[in-house]
Amino acid sequence: MGRLIVIVLVLCAGWFVYNEYGYRYYLSNVRNNIDQNMVMGPANAEMKIVAYVDYDSSASRRLYPVLLNLLSSTSNVSVAIRPIATNNQLSNLMTRVALLAKKKNQFIDVNNAFLTSNINVDENYIKAALRMIGWNFNAIQNELNDPSISSELEQLQREAKMLNIQSLPVFYIDHVRMQGSAYTVSEIRTIMADLKSGRR
Repeated sequence: MGRLIVIVLVLCAGWFVYNEYGYRYYLSNVRNNIDQNMVMGPANAEMKIVAYVDYDSSASRRLYPVLLNLLSSTSNVSVAIRPIATNNQLSNLMTRVALLAKKKNQFIDVNNAFLTSNINVDENYIKAALRMIGWNFNAIQNELNDPSISSELEQLQREAKMLNIQSLPVFYIDHVRMQGSAYTVSEIRTIMADLKSGRR
């Protein structure tokens, strides 16, 4: 019984240490290996934000304009978008479309089309959004089932699991985790200033 308690305590301690510090190493690797097609802002930005979003999420669509405003009003910052497909058909479809767009160097175009609307998203909206960037939804059906897209979709889900992301959106300013969409550009800038000064 005593040995079991020790094992449980060691596992708990390990999980605590990972949550406090280990995830920073994992996140650093993620940040350094993100495809530049998924990044808005300068590739060599001093402050690199990583944002995990669900295209079929009103909260993610509320956060996105804040990140765009931050980019347009703040120098030397970049935002990398990491789309996560949740357990519904629409989210899965939109994420596949975005990953296909990444292969075609149009990820940001599709990302903007999906995340800048406040209306309820459905398949008709997806078709209309793609027409705006010159895509025919019916013409890309076979490409959406490409094994490489399925593999990347699964890798992104594993990534979210490793970071213990249970609801979206989540974004990271360096190692500081921000949950949800209720933030202003001013609040984000304050955190960035704290990180630069070493207060966080």
